[in-house]
Amino acid sequence: MIQVLLILFTFISCNQESWETSLQYDLSSINKVNFAKNYLNKGDLKNPPNTWLKLATFERVNKKKCLFYKTPYREKKGVLKIVESLAGKCSAFSKGRVYNDNFSAFRINYVSSTHAEKSNILEAIYSTGKEQLALDIPLINITSPKKYERYDNQLDFSLVPDVSFGEESNQLLLENGKVCHGVNSECQEVVGYKCDKCQNGVVEVVDYNCPQGGSKYCGPNKCGKKNQIACPRGYKILNTKLNSLCFEGSPAGFCEPGLRTYCNEKNILICL
Repeated sequence: MIQVLLILFTFISCNQESWETSLQYDLSSINKVNFAKNYLNKGDLKNPPNTWLKLATFERVNKKKCLFYKTPYREKKGVLKIVESLAGKCSAFSKGRVYNDNFSAFRINYVSSTHAEKSNILEAIYSTGKEQLALDIPLINITSPKKYERYDNQLDFSLVPDVSFGEESNQLLLENGKVCHGVNSECQEVVGYKCDKCQNGVVEVVDYNCPQGGSKYCGPNKCGKKNQIACPRGYKILNTKLNSLCFEGSPAGFCEPGLRTYCNEKNILICL
């Protein structure tokens, strides 16, 4: 009985640490990496809320993959996942490996210093509770220069040939009311995902029954109130094969007490 308990305890302990081990394995062996400059060394990633941010694109064994982080929103925790690039593009809604879906805070830093053993390291700093933790990921397969210098704080260029930094994505911000991710009745993307460019947050609407959720608009979330969009209840909970979730009395969204769900002319579930 004691042996069984020890085996079970070991199994549980390994599972608790497996996401960290997996992340270190997946990233430490990459050959090239392009970091999103506006998310690196910028502190905790929390805006826009409830939004997938593409942190990095990298190559490993001739395969291109992308690292995404979904920012927390209300009771929803942050999510870190990796997906494989298809036709040269990555989508946060593609199936991939979810490392952890319980972050209350998360940020990444690229570390380079005058000491070789401290250089060329990706540092993840995170919290899943009250305690802040750090995870160092040495980029061991990326060629570093013989002379180590402290990396420029502005991240305009890299001293390491296989490390690059993308342009700031906030140069073209989207205004409130703009569609930042649109899907149709066949769950095809009619507007590619760009919700990370919203100025004041992201609102998901209830329209079509798609695995990537409903369409998304830029703006503050006022769901559930009168004359506003209905708050999404969750698509998997309904267990329905209907193409559209937008109809009078639809349980796919909920409103404040005394209000009822209706479908407007844009096929968006609202509260009246």
